[in-house]
Amino acid sequence: INELNSKTIDKKFYNDFQDGYEAVIDGEAWGLIFFNESFTKGILAFYLDDNNIPFVKPEDKEQSKINVYMDNTNTEISATLDSELLKSLDRFIIDLIEFPEHWLNITIDVSKLSIPLKFNEPVYGTTGASFTEFMAPGVILTITYFMAVGLTALSFITERKEGLLDRSWVSGVQSSEVMLAHLMTQMFVMLVQIGLILVFMFPVFKLPCQGNMVWVVLISILQGFCGMTFGLMTSAVSNDENTAIMMALGIFYPLLLLSGIIWPVQGIPIVLRYVSYILPQTYACEAIRAILYKGWDITHPTVYTGYIITVIWLLIHLIFTLIAIRIRK
Repeated sequence: INELNSKTIDKKFYNDFQDGYEAVIDGEAWGLIFFNESFTKGILAFYLDDNNIPFVKPEDKEQSKINVYMDNTNTEISATLDSELLKSLDRFIIDLIEFPEHWLNITIDVSKLSIPLKFNEPVYGTTGASFTEFMAPGVILTITYFMAVGLTALSFITERKEGLLDRSWVSGVQSSEVMLAHLMTQMFVMLVQIGLILVFMFPVFKLPCQGNMVWVVLISILQGFCGMTFGLMTSAVSNDENTAIMMALGIFYPLLLLSGIIWPVQGIPIVLRYVSYILPQTYACEAIRAILYKGWDITHPTVYTGYIITVIWLLIHLIFTLIAIRIRK
């Protein structure tokens, strides 16, 4: 119990098993650790030579089991508690090995005490990496993308209803010129939004960055432009505001759930994984994670693939926008 990390685990003690179990049922605790009445004798029977302890019997080994009852509705909390319990047990066993004199002349079977598993310093990342660090890069790109969508999703619809587009066509303005004008006027707002996002993520929330910050800013800007062009495409093919809003909202959850933002792509079913790979943010999320946590630059395939896919989607949006404008012109 003393080996459990008090900073991570808030320990509460109960007089009997039923009280502790009901605390988990009532949501007052995330887990219950139950020790048998003869736990100490069971530990002696399991780890020490039975012949040297007259009052310990082989059948007492069953009493050494530590019973754990978990509330597994929150995966992150469950995984954290599982990890802390294993680490605490490992520390307890190490202490037992380091202080054999406390056991007088009793023989210790050292081979049973050490868990044959050692986690060395991670190649990338930190030992105490959190789920927040996994999500943060994807959140940066998601916020950037959809805030940019909101800047342009109603552009053509508003101008079409007010008759401004018809005046532009009559005066000889080209479709590409109108589209570029919208992009240029909203670009400054998008850059301010990206600046605020990055300021809050890095200086304020202390998100680590092992790579060059220039590449992080660049891919964020490209994702912003990709979102703006998607907004223009939505506006160009929609007849009214409701249709444009429904299209923008309709793409939000597929991107959020399938782009590896809140769940790793490797954990997605095979069929959906192929869908994930063609989305505009999947490779971009992998790229920004590689920059932030691995220190990779634009020369690495994982990184430059994210840039290439983003640019391809940006061009696809532009092409479809131009086609839609000319058809409706």
